[in-house]
Amino acid sequence: MASASSSPPAATAASAAVRRLRKDFETLERSQNPQLTVRPSEASLLEWHFVLHSLPSDSPYAGGCYHGKILFPPEYPHAPPGILMVTPSGRLEIGRRLCLSMTDFHPESWNPAWSVETILVGLLSFFVSDTEHGFGALSSSVEERQRLAAESWTTNAASPEFVALFPEYSGLPQSPSLEDVPAILLIADALPTDTSSTSEAVAEAPEVLARQVSNDEAPMECWICRDTAAGEPMIQPCACRGSMSGVHASCVEEWIRHHRRNAVSDAAPQCSVCHQAYQGYERRPGLSHFLRQKCHEVSLQLLRTFALVFVLLAYQVAASPEGLPDPHLVMVRVLIIVIFSALAAHKLIVLTVSLPPHQLPPQNRFLQRFFEADFRVLAMHIAEATSGICVLIMWYALGMMALVFLLPFLIACAIPFGKLFWRSPSLACLRRMCLGVGFFVTLPIILLRSAILLIRRHPRRVFHPLGPGLHMALAIAVVPMALNCQSNLPLLVLWGTHSLFLSAGIIAIFACRLQWQDGALWLIAVQLTLLAAYVANVCVFPKGLGAAEESGIIVACCSSAWLLLVCGLALGINWGSCVQYYRTWQHQHGSFTLQQDPAYAATQRAGRDAESPMLAV
Repeated sequence: MASASSSPPAATAASAAVRRLRKDFETLERSQNPQLTVRPSEASLLEWHFVLHSLPSDSPYAGGCYHGKILFPPEYPHAPPGILMVTPSGRLEIGRRLCLSMTDFHPESWNPAWSVETILVGLLSFFVSDTEHGFGALSSSVEERQRLAAESWTTNAASPEFVALFPEYSGLPQSPSLEDVPAILLIADALPTDTSSTSEAVAEAPEVLARQVSNDEAPMECWICRDTAAGEPMIQPCACRGSMSGVHASCVEEWIRHHRRNAVSDAAPQCSVCHQAYQGYERRPGLSHFLRQKCHEVSLQLLRTFALVFVLLAYQVAASPEGLPDPHLVMVRVLIIVIFSALAAHKLIVLTVSLPPHQLPPQNRFLQRFFEADFRVLAMHIAEATSGICVLIMWYALGMMALVFLLPFLIACAIPFGKLFWRSPSLACLRRMCLGVGFFVTLPIILLRSAILLIRRHPRRVFHPLGPGLHMALAIAVVPMALNCQSNLPLLVLWGTHSLFLSAGIIAIFACRLQWQDGALWLIAVQLTLLAAYVANVCVFPKGLGAAEESGIIVACCSSAWLLLVCGLALGINWGSCVQYYRTWQHQHGSFTLQQDPAYAATQRAGRDAESPMLAV
């Protein structure tokens, strides 16, 4: 049953979240679900613990007792909670947030009308069903799940937190009752099976109707915050009826504000239940705000990249025997190595504490400072660490660095992998780790093979004149030409010829209607062009057009013009996608103010007045 302590603990969360959670807590106490037991944490109301028990006998989880957690954000109910399991089951991973439509994995599909009971019932359905899969789902055998179900009671009893919250489940399993009944029979038992019960239900109909009338006369509550206080009047901004008819205007506006952060389109604000558009007006930021924000983001990313390159180059100079030959600069060399090692240690701690993603932060307060919950930031740390290791390995392969300066960082890379393996030690996990390392080592060969297969299977698509394939091939060809040619003339001829076609393409976008192949591959073409231009600018060309001291300036000017033309063509072809991205950004960063139209409100009141006599009858 969905039981709990007599009163939920106090919390430091937002008042709206606390009020809503208290309402959900009271609803759970009244529901008496026979397969759920829920208790809020004694430390915070934003952390709830639940137990799935009395599961159907026709499932491999019969007789099991599974402990889990619900982590509510301070913005609840406007933002979805996270769910993770604590007891191993063979169905769901432990210690990691689960990917469900009602969790923080999919904030775009969250509905504030969903209660905690709705979330747990959906989790229970997903847990018992083996046909649904997602992030955090496991594919274990039936025997393994039955074994874990039998061991679940012992596993839970070893947890002091579980024993303190659920003392009634801390011992051995009691004689089963509901778990011996299949799930379909549990539903059937809830219905009347004989005529006497049906007659009693008919006899009690007047009393039921009276209770419904009394409930209709009860104070209307907001379907978002579940508050019945009269501090703010209720409105009806959509076509919802019954318990969903009343809502606070501030709750609707707050819900829209949170929902827009994860919007994938620029659709108008609408009710999450009946999908009717809300009446109101919105303010959207302009192009200048968009450009300032994007320039700020790009500037920060460039600063991080330049800092990484500077630190790597400084370490390469300090680690090279010929880098600082002056004996008086020995302390500078040691200082550079110590700073680089400290930065690498910080990156190592962040990755070790934060991996795998979507897990709970560590309990140690010192390690919590290094925990990164945002997957995008964690992915940036992974990319920077991977690129740094690749550069160090390349310098060692080229003889620019001794092995003693590379070996400590290679050993450090094994620490995060060791943690991942220690979480679930098995031959399958070891096999996946070896495959991942092998994929990383052979990535250039895999990419080359994939490109060859793509060309063989879809040659027209790859070399289509209105697609990005030819531009990507030319950008790749510039790299070996710049590294092997002594003269800059081949590059200048290639850039000049390609620039003529690029200019003609830009003109053709506005002059005639050609079926250009738009898509994300143009972004890869721009990145390859930028890489090719960078490689060409760092190379020295003693022969060719211009004197030796002027060759660098000529190459820089021509490569910059070539890069700008490629960017212009890619932008023109994907202009529709860029406009859609800008509108979605406006939608995410705009503000909406609910304003009910007087004529619409009068129509709604007339409809409710017309329905009142029918209810009375």
